Amino acid sequence: MRLHGWSLKCSPRPRAVSTARTLEDYNSVTGLAHILLIDPDVPEVMLWSCDSAGVWSHAVVAGLEEVVPSPALGVTLPLADIYDGLTFRPAPRLVTDQP
Repeated sequence: MRLHGWSLKCSPRPRAVSTARTLEDYNSVTGLAHILLIDPDVPEVMLWSCDSAGVWSHAVVAGLEEVVPSPALGVTLPLADIYDGLTFRPAPRLVTDQP
């Protein structure tokens, strides 16, 4: 999905690989000021923003009750809306309850 100055990406690839490739791909795009990486497995997004000096910073927003601030668009993006209709698998357990 493309909005003026924005890139939204949801990828099933492993997070580290997806993040590194996305940032490499998009950092050089002229006029791109924000990248929103959407985790398809848990309600968590990573918002990368580029300031006027060309320096990128990021923030992680997690939980269906949270919102992604978007001052550039003058809106907020509720994670509940981004993930509307999705169900999530329980996180795997590394230990069992049995002794």
